[in-house]
Parts: sequence; structure tokens; C-alpha cells
Amino acid sequence: SAGSRGAASKIWVGLLALLCEYASEWDPAKAGRRRRREPVLDRDGWRCTAPGCTARANLEKHHVRYRSQGGADDPSNLTTLCRFHHQAGEHGALLKVRGRAPDRLRFGLGRDGLGGLFADERRLRRGRP
Repeated sequence: SAGSRGAASKIWVGLLALLCEYASEWDPAKAGRRRRREPVLDRDGWRCTAPGCTARANLEKHHVRYRSQGGADDPSNLTTLCRFHHQAGEHGALLKVRGRAPDRLRFGLGRDGLGGLFADERRLRRGRP
């Protein structure tokens, strides 16, 4: 009916406004604002690299090989994790990251790797990284 088409149009207008607001907030280069230069975060697309995570806020650089164990600040030893995956995950024993960034990282999910081993978003097998 004509009345339901009008209601559907209002929903689409609202959805379009929501998407435009989202894009202006999360894609600042397209919105005319510039982010500070962060080579590792730029390389990782300003997203958490943990499998299945799409977080684009509260991002932190993580040393794959910890500095306390001789890990360098080299980009191949750094990856981007959201605060949850960095603190509760890697430093809280729910996520293990090993390998070389950006394209040779392996993620073990869950305590003792019980959630499986992943490369990017692809599940490799169950078990520890």
C-alpha cells in the first residue's frame, strides 16, 4: 500500500543518514580529516588483526615477540590489536600471536589454544600456535 511505502522510505532515509554518519566518523580521510601517521596501524587498515574481530577503536600496537624477550620495534614484530584482544587476550592468556607481521601471523584462540589455530581469518587446526 502507499502508506507502507512511505514508512519504508523513512526507514531508508534514516539508514542512509546513519551510514553517512558512520562513514564520516570511521573513514576520516574520506571525510576531509586526517589521522596521525601510524605506519603499523596504517598497514593493518586501522583494524584489530585478531581473527573475527572488526574493531576499529581503542587500537594498540602489540609486540609479537615481547620486548622483554628481545623483540624489536620493527614493523614485522608489531601488529594491531584492539584493547580487549591485547589486554584480555594476549596478556590475559586468551590469545597467542606468533609469527611475522603482516602476513605470516598465527593466532591461537582461547585458553591454551583450545579455540584453534588461525592464519588471518582461516582456521588451520585445533591446538596451540
